[in-house]
Amino acid sequence: MKLNRDLKILGAALFLWAAGEGLFIFTLPLYMGSLGADSKQIGLLYSLNSTALVLATIPAGLAADRWGPRSGITSGWVLGAVAGALMAFAHGLTLFSAGWVLYGFTGWVLPPISAYITRARGGLTPERALSSVFSMFSAGYIISPALGGYIGRAFSLQTNFVIAAGFFALSCVLVFGIKRQPPHPAEDRAHPAELLSNRRATSFAALIFGVMVISYLGFHLAPKFLSDIKHLTTEQIGWLGSVNAFGGFLFNQYLGRRPPRRGFILTLALILLYGLILLQATWIGWFVLAYFLRGA
Repeated sequence: MKLNRDLKILGAALFLWAAGEGLFIFTLPLYMGSLGADSKQIGLLYSLNSTALVLATIPAGLAADRWGPRSGITSGWVLGAVAGALMAFAHGLTLFSAGWVLYGFTGWVLPPISAYITRARGGLTPERALSSVFSMFSAGYIISPALGGYIGRAFSLQTNFVIAAGFFALSCVLVFGIKRQPPHPAEDRAHPAELLSNRRATSFAALIFGVMVISYLGFHLAPKFLSDIKHLTTEQIGWLGSVNAFGGFLFNQYLGRRPPRRGFILTLALILLYGLILLQATWIGWFVLAYFLRGA
């Protein structure tokens, strides 16, 4: 069973977006440092970006139910393109920070994307449809981080943001080609407060919260750690980003076909192994393995 037209377009738009984001995302802490940010400020900027994502996600789900997922997808894409342009042409930390925090609000697209995929999946299972479309995002990451490392070294890290803004604009144009889906019927919408009385849902949410805190602790600062402590070059860090994306693409295909519980536990084990290797290794080959496993 193959993806239909709309899911192919959405997958292609995600591919282009990832191709742009991958140019800068793995060297982002280095660029923030070049603008004058210290480690505490870099950590704060990542926290603000994540806070923006959280603030955007909850109303995004409600909006997708009320107006249909396509409106949430297209509006989030436009917002991300604006944020990308702001980061690309910022020459100081303050304006760049504003663009980076605004970029966090593109988390607005996550609930409507998942809703759109599951409703447009046809005969595919939800796991197969979701993993197939989102694997296109990982595929877009495969080449661009390594390319971004070379561009940053040869020209400047800011050049990566300028090129990325172009990719975002192309992706934005493409995503407007998906068809509209009708809103979820009002009579079938559960009140959000009902989730609070669902012990299984709240327990699972607490589990995911703990897992995300642990698995992302230090991940965003890893490039700076590799540069300052392990003495890797910008190009090498870029290549590690590409390896990470390649691992993500393969693991997405593999884990998307496994029972969810088994895949979840395997993912946690691979992330733990990534962290242990990163702390102990000194050879570049071990870092390659670590970032490949982190793709899970």
